[in-house]
Amino acid sequence: MAFSYKPYSETEIKSLNLIEKGKYRFKVVEVNEKDKYGHPLVDQFTIKLSITDKNGRERFLFDYFGNSEKMAFKFRHFCSAIGLIEKYEDGTFSPKDALGKVGECEVIIRFPQPKKDQPGEFWPESNSVKDYVKSDKDLIKAHQAKIDPNFINDDIPDLR
Repeated sequence: MAFSYKPYSETEIKSLNLIEKGKYRFKVVEVNEKDKYGHPLVDQFTIKLSITDKNGRERFLFDYFGNSEKMAFKFRHFCSAIGLIEKYEDGTFSPKDALGKVGECEVIIRFPQPKKDQPGEFWPESNSVKDYVKSDKDLIKAHQAKIDPNFINDDIPDLR
């Protein structure tokens, strides 16, 4: 019996581990407040997301949050996406609160990045979370804040 396999081009091999760009539901399966050596991280934490790709395969993406004004939008949107916007807003959010929560995120494909310690060498294309999709609850709350409290919609019958 001959060894059977499917021949892949270099381009196909590079894309095998990539998730197609788009919006995906996720679950937070791991939260870490320590680095790979077990040292506590200061003002930052990492998360591991479980995502089911468009082919039905479970994939994992990692993301991190730090005390950065440049990325503050992403942390706020993450908290909204997992239903913890109130904890974010009142300053009581703890990274462990995110464990097991679900939400939606926007996944992108990052271009090859240069390796810092190896001039001329590049990391391959990879997936990254561009942003998190705010939950409906947050959108409803934002919408309700814009509604005139004196407005009465008498086109809708009272069904009580």
